[in-house]
Amino acid sequence: MGLRDFLSDLRIPVATSSFSDVLVSKLENFFDSPSWVNLVYIFKAAGLLASLILLFGVILVVIKANIIGMKWLPVKTVLKRPNHVKDPHFASQILKIKKMVSQKNPEEDRLAILAASQLLERGLAKVGQKSLVFRENVENIPYWSTVSPDKIFSAYSVRTKLLHNPDEQVSHEQVAEAVETFESALQDLGVI
Repeated sequence: MGLRDFLSDLRIPVATSSFSDVLVSKLENFFDSPSWVNLVYIFKAAGLLASLILLFGVILVVIKANIIGMKWLPVKTVLKRPNHVKDPHFASQILKIKKMVSQKNPEEDRLAILAASQLLERGLAKVGQKSLVFRENVENIPYWSTVSPDKIFSAYSVRTKLLHNPDEQVSHEQVAEAVETFESALQDLGVI
């Protein structure tokens, strides 16, 4: 199919003057020539190369920005949750702490909540949370199931009141609940 036939199929009038006739015949010859085919192949190759360069650039930006890594981190943390970190020492310590709380003595309450919070901190370190800031260690654990970080922070504030503000009243029930929260957190961590 020639250029004249193509233009007439599109209902574009083809000029009949000698100059335009020569021009149309030259264009027909060019589009039918191997030069045009080679030029099309060059454009295709350049487009493919540009697409590959852009794709490589996008992949490089995604890797450098760590976009996928940041999205995958919580899933990876849950999937790589330590399974075999149970330690009989933790279980025996929590039993001693619960026995101290059962005595309903204010001094024993003070020692019990201190020991329970220290035990939780050791449990966090055992599963790899070794920041100096307790809040960061608790917030970095994505698999709390029986307790929430807020509940742990609330129990920790009871501990802080009892240890650092002796004038402030803390009931035995608050201490017992805080110790239970620390025990549940240790169970969620898998150390008891």
